[in-house]
Amino acid sequence: MLRRENRIRTIQASLAIEHNTLSLEQVTAVIDGKPVLGLPREIQEVRNAFAAYEAMSNWAEYSVCETQQGFVDF
Repeated sequence: MLRRENRIRTIQASLAIEHNTLSLEQVTAVIDGKPVLGLPREIQEVRNAFAAYEAMSNWAEYSVCETQQGFVDF
């Protein structure tokens, strides 16, 4: 629960830097799948940010060496 709350706060703060005007309550509602009054672009930014944070847990499965190897291959 605390990790989820911190993630939501992080998303809201990060998007606010990019001029997203949704409040913490609105961001929470978007993530919970509830309807929110706001610009469609801002709502989609919340969805995208949340999806990116969720995907990061899968990225951690790879070691730093494997990640660096991918860069060397290019």
